[in-house]
Amino acid sequence: IVMLSLFKNRIKNNIKQRSDSVFVKAFLSFIDRDHGGILLSFIILLRAGEFLLSTMSSAFMVDLGIKLHIGWITAGIGLPASIAGALLGGWLISKFTLKKMMLPFILAQNLTNLLYMVIALIFSPLIIQNAGNSNPIPIGLVNLISVAAVHGFDQFSGGLGTSVLMTFLMRTCFGEFKAAHYAIGSGLMNLSGLFTGIISGILAHLLGYGYFFGLSFLVAIPGMFLAFPALKAIQGSE
Repeated sequence: IVMLSLFKNRIKNNIKQRSDSVFVKAFLSFIDRDHGGILLSFIILLRAGEFLLSTMSSAFMVDLGIKLHIGWITAGIGLPASIAGALLGGWLISKFTLKKMMLPFILAQNLTNLLYMVIALIFSPLIIQNAGNSNPIPIGLVNLISVAAVHGFDQFSGGLGTSVLMTFLMRTCFGEFKAAHYAIGSGLMNLSGLFTGIISGILAHLLGYGYFFGLSFLVAIPGMFLAFPALKAIQGSE
């Protein structure tokens, strides 16, 4: 991201020399703007902590000993909560503007990483006993409900964060390449998921789930710090 920002003009000139296709023109118009480095960094980094968490949340449940409950937790609680969060987020943004809703929604999205850290540290003795155990020790109804509630809130707040990012992406689209800009932004949004997916298993094994989820929150901090500079960069379209 830093290199792209520093060498934006050189990259742009090299691409221009290679092709004059519509895609190249659309890509150049997307990156060739004021505060382009901030915008690209925010789009890429905003969901980095969420991606790191979501990659290992199912593995965490398996090692906790609730593999049989993952289906209803994710489909019966997580999916509806995610949809509800996205719908509510979109409505609140339309009512109160992106500027007012951006920080609360982003904080909600990433604070769930700390909730996962807390329950992982509390349940660490159970994880030690049940990880790889074909006959896991039951964790109890209260603990099961706690995990389901944290997962539901995580998906709900993730829906809020998604509404922020989708709205932000739409504000970055302009000119004759609006559709292409949105497609490029959506692709960049998932770029951090590629790298977090590669290293998440290794980090969780080395650190343990509790500290791993804590690390996922730290990874989210740069994206949160970039929220207001990125919003300021597109304020003209608010």
